[in-house]
Amino acid sequence: RRDGIRLTTGFTATVNADLSVGGLEETITVSGAAPVVDVQGVQDQQVFSGATVLALPIGKNQGIYATLIPAATQGNLANQDVGGTKGESTQIFAVHGGRAAETYQLRDGLYFGEHIGNAANFAASVNPAIVQEVSVQMTGGLTAEAQSGGVVINAIGRDGGNEFHGSVNADFGHRELQGNNIGADLKARGAFLTGTLRKLYDVGFGFGGPLKRDRVWFFGSARKWETSNFQAGNYFNKSPNPLFYEPDRSRPAYDRNLAQELSFRITWQVADKHRITATTRYEYNCNCNFNISTGQFSPEAAGNNWYPPLKSNQGSWTYAASN
Repeated sequence: RRDGIRLTTGFTATVNADLSVGGLEETITVSGAAPVVDVQGVQDQQVFSGATVLALPIGKNQGIYATLIPAATQGNLANQDVGGTKGESTQIFAVHGGRAAETYQLRDGLYFGEHIGNAANFAASVNPAIVQEVSVQMTGGLTAEAQSGGVVINAIGRDGGNEFHGSVNADFGHRELQGNNIGADLKARGAFLTGTLRKLYDVGFGFGGPLKRDRVWFFGSARKWETSNFQAGNYFNKSPNPLFYEPDRSRPAYDRNLAQELSFRITWQVADKHRITATTRYEYNCNCNFNISTGQFSPEAAGNNWYPPLKSNQGSWTYAASN
């Protein structure tokens, strides 16, 4: 018997056992060395616990793991996130020269991307409070039928437990907390504004516990956040005639990303080897003034991508088929 063995996503544990010897009749010496090649799998992945994600001073979307993985590169350098300043539109990244557009997102192993911008995952809002761990699969694929040859991000939800526990997380930023390197020489060359914060906040909480001890548990979460940045060198038109352009220095262009999330999960331990889970989610998001950050759109030409309320329901049955 071995206690306290923790199995993370996609990990196979090797558990050794020592058998006591009766009467000693013969001595056998066995020597060995660690294999050079893993003969059980070719996966390359990293697993981040929910506590680690909450503790790190980083943004909370799925693409922020690019900052934690060696050899990972952002799909678009204009979307480089610092502390959550880019919202949900920066979730794609590449590893080992792969294609960033093939970043796929899973929820408890289920592909969750078609109705949130396909592989780009522009509008997904995973609340860190409900995440038990996140597995970032970089190479090897989950199976031969994997949907993508790129990065696969799998967020595993929390089940609650026999004690009531909760968490609250809040992030806030303001342009008065930022530095400014615009001096007289830069103003003389036409630079009046850096890429400064317009608005940044992120508030979320989660709470869970038993409905019936050792048998049924619940966990719920809610989250709301917004990020908005002024764009250097881009201004609204001050001229009343739309055929002519006069920059309005008092009205710099800005992007705006909104996200809301509600989720609820129930876990039922039917028997020792049978577990059933049911999860429901509600999300409402907007990539407003979309693509302003690329520098290729005026504020009047940038559209608002409002995503209708995204409702999803997911169920699973787990059975440990062994003796």
